[in-house]
Amino acid sequence: MSVAQDGHKATIARGVDGFWPVPIEERQDADHRTAYAVTYAKADGAGGYENEGQSLYLWAPGYREGRKLVAEYFQIQRVESLAARSGRTVLLIVMKDGGLGATHVAFADPERGELFRADGADIVQRDEGSVRIGWFRDEDWERFEQDAAVHPVRTERLDLDAMLRRPAMHNPRQP
Repeated sequence: MSVAQDGHKATIARGVDGFWPVPIEERQDADHRTAYAVTYAKADGAGGYENEGQSLYLWAPGYREGRKLVAEYFQIQRVESLAARSGRTVLLIVMKDGGLGATHVAFADPERGELFRADGADIVQRDEGSVRIGWFRDEDWERFEQDAAVHPVRTERLDLDAMLRRPAMHNPRQP
């Protein structure tokens, strides 16, 4: 994957499966633009079903190379930047497994790595500085594919500032 910086093109990673530019800071640079980073997925995750797991890396201007933030058991579908009430950034990582087709969500601090993961879950509501996660049954994922109305079996509201106080976690490799 190549990026342009100061009019020069630089290769920051090879073997990239997907990438997502994300704003990582609310402050702006000298030209009054939001500071952006690039997150990208590679196939060196924590294993998982048929070794489908991917890792998420973050590269920002000034970095020589990307930094591994998360090693997961699933395929990364998208990454979004969420703002906590404090102004700090939390990365939302949406994943999907190749077996059941279930969605999994994780949250990461761009500085420290993964803070929380919910398997068989998805974001059902977003508010300023918080998200509500809904957990679903295995049989619900097929109904999602048919655009059926599916209600979670339980939900939980998570405050993003509280999430940033959690210790970083590490997913051990599974075959």
